[in-house]
Amino acid sequence: MENSTKDYEVVPHKCIIKITGETNIRLLSSDAYPIPIYNFDFRHFEDVGTEITYKKAILDVIGRLTGFSDVRIPPTQPHTRVRTMYLTNERGKVMDVALWGGFIDKFDIVALHEQSQSSSIVLACNGLQITEYRRLYGLKTYTGTRFHTDTAIQEIADYLHKYCMPYDGRPLLLNATQEMFGCIPQAQSLLPKRNPINLTLAELNALYLDNFTETLYQFPARIIQVINPFDWHYLACTQCHRKLEIEGKGFYCSECKMNRRHSVPWYRMRVHVADQTDQAQLMLLGKTAEMIVGIDSLTLKAEHDNDKEKLPQALLAIVNKAYIFTVSGKQPGPEHIFRSYTITRHDPVPDSMMNLLPEPILLIKDSSTQQEQTPAPQTPYMDKGKNIIPSSTSTDQTDDTVSKKRTSPEEAAPQIEPHTKIRRRLIY
Repeated sequence: MENSTKDYEVVPHKCIIKITGETNIRLLSSDAYPIPIYNFDFRHFEDVGTEITYKKAILDVIGRLTGFSDVRIPPTQPHTRVRTMYLTNERGKVMDVALWGGFIDKFDIVALHEQSQSSSIVLACNGLQITEYRRLYGLKTYTGTRFHTDTAIQEIADYLHKYCMPYDGRPLLLNATQEMFGCIPQAQSLLPKRNPINLTLAELNALYLDNFTETLYQFPARIIQVINPFDWHYLACTQCHRKLEIEGKGFYCSECKMNRRHSVPWYRMRVHVADQTDQAQLMLLGKTAEMIVGIDSLTLKAEHDNDKEKLPQALLAIVNKAYIFTVSGKQPGPEHIFRSYTITRHDPVPDSMMNLLPEPILLIKDSSTQQEQTPAPQTPYMDKGKNIIPSSTSTDQTDDTVSKKRTSPEEAAPQIEPHTKIRRRLIY
């Protein structure tokens, strides 16, 4: 037995058993002591596409088998068959599982349909691979995938007893489509409704946020500041994208519970947003930040490594962008002063709502060229203690004044309007 150092393990074991020429293998009789042959690390359906977005991630899931689609042939792969299987978890969320090729024949749909008319069918899946198509996440089979329906398995028996009894009389759906699962009865959901509450930033900041609720809030706002643009990412696990711990010459993932040789940069940046009523600080994470910035974290990290003294210009370019943000919030704990709002969705602002937003911020201009320039590292975007917004400089200056500002770094700093004046302009 030796330590496992590979990053593509199906199950997150720290050690592996290596078979060599000295290994002796023999069969055991059927009455021998039971050997644990199933190892599950079940993940929540809600984590797929939010906490887990790595396209090669291998997951174990469990849920009630609720339907099969027709077999179809993808237009790009005319010699391959695929069928979608639908699983529903205890909260009523449906997950698509694509069965490719030979995995279609592993299910006797007729027998399963007859069984589902008298009892629920719980399916435990080993080793499904995450997939993404048009920003929609799902799961698919690969060579190491295994399916289990035997109620003698403890995990299946516990799930069946806890979430699927008594039987609700709904048999397995054949020829199913995603639209058939679009409306989940309220009685099936164990969580509050996830429809966001529309409000202004002033109303949001006045609320008391329950740290254990899953309520979502929605508001139109404009990004007015990037807080500390140099601190925009962290070293993440290549599989689950959780923050890694440095351990010796490598890394350790506390979520996967295994060592990693490599890491990937992952977006985690804070921005100030404003509407006509107030301001708030939002957290941008992962794919959401990538879509707003418009560049993936690996490319931005490579550009930043070439000149670490220079601000990442792609991050500053998001100032003045406006969206309808959907966020979840947390009340500050004993070790934190500010509230934490995390963006879960962003949508374009329609023209009818643009009057709810403050005017765009005037960026700094070079008086000699009359063209907009990217703020230098001394701009207030790096100021952690103040919400100061740069304003345009005066254009009626002589050449001598401009020359002095170029030669004197202290005098070259842009003139900044007071914070209170900017607040009044944003509010009124």
